[in-house]
Amino acid sequence: MKQFRKAILWTVLAAIFLLMVLSAIGALIGVDKARGLFNSPPTIAFWFLTILLLAAGFAAFRRLIVAPAGLAMHLGAILIIAGAMWGSGKAHELRKALLDDPKVQSGTMPIMEGQGENNIYNSQHEAIATLPFGLYLKDFSIDYHPPREKEWMLIVVAPVVDQEGHVALGQERLDWKIGQEIQIAHTDVSVKVLQYLDRARRTGPTGAAEDPSSQTPAMELQLTHEGRTRHEWLLPEPGAQAARLSLAPLVAGSAEVHSMERMMAPKLYLVQPRGEIQSYKSDVTIFEDNRKVGEAVIEVNHPLHWGGYSFYQSSYDAEREAYTVLSVVSDSGLMAVYLGMAILSIGAFWRFWGEAVWGYTRKKMLNVK
Repeated sequence: MKQFRKAILWTVLAAIFLLMVLSAIGALIGVDKARGLFNSPPTIAFWFLTILLLAAGFAAFRRLIVAPAGLAMHLGAILIIAGAMWGSGKAHELRKALLDDPKVQSGTMPIMEGQGENNIYNSQHEAIATLPFGLYLKDFSIDYHPPREKEWMLIVVAPVVDQEGHVALGQERLDWKIGQEIQIAHTDVSVKVLQYLDRARRTGPTGAAEDPSSQTPAMELQLTHEGRTRHEWLLPEPGAQAARLSLAPLVAGSAEVHSMERMMAPKLYLVQPRGEIQSYKSDVTIFEDNRKVGEAVIEVNHPLHWGGYSFYQSSYDAEREAYTVLSVVSDSGLMAVYLGMAILSIGAFWRFWGEAVWGYTRKKMLNVK
């Protein structure tokens, strides 16, 4: 028995050292490669060996059974490893092959606002699983911190040719000052800001005036192209976050412009500045068989747990806020991991602090010096 205990102790030390090495390697090679490493056949064999070593400790060291701290720490470690293995990708593949279990370990779920989705997709945008329930995206919203700048931004969007000769839309912010004429990027047009009103209202089809009760600004522009000059106002509609002005009439030299010319012509935008993103959230309805069965708001650090999966806020449409992309992760083995962490933490606390406090208190109570 003594040799058996000694062998277990040395094997445990070797396993701990190997785990430290694997953890260091996993931290250096990236998430995807680390996932493959920890789910490879040799590492799976290592996890089984670790569980057997922890279980063998109960037979080799009888004190573990009667000592609450040691028992809790060993049981907690077994539950954590077993739960993580049950929730691994290899375990999901094995259950699908042997038990015809359709559950997948992870994927994504893109949802357009005002639409529902019940498919899980992989990184190649292929459907890999169909859920027995679905999510309907009622609303997606982004909350911003207050912007540092008060003045709205003047931006040009114009066709540009990339290095491969393809035409694409380029966007650039214009650094303007009142009374200073500047060249508009990607165009042959120059612009001069004649005045900028912090709070303004429309005074007809082409004019604006100051209005202290307004929440939107206005910008009067002088545009010049090949000797032709136009005066225009950029004034957002009440509640809007941008105003747009097409340069097609100026560039074409005529008020009548074909639809294709207008589409490809440069455009100026007066855009409300935004601060850094504070949070983004998806307001969803859960439905089964076309029946509403629940509601939830998914945001960072507040996922939705439903039907054996966790739905995390992963990506989104930053421009129009028209869709969201949820990261979908299987909950298999998760409760075992949580329970194991709780048991292990309680055991460690009792071993390193509880026993000492209880021993000191007991001596005091018995008046033993």
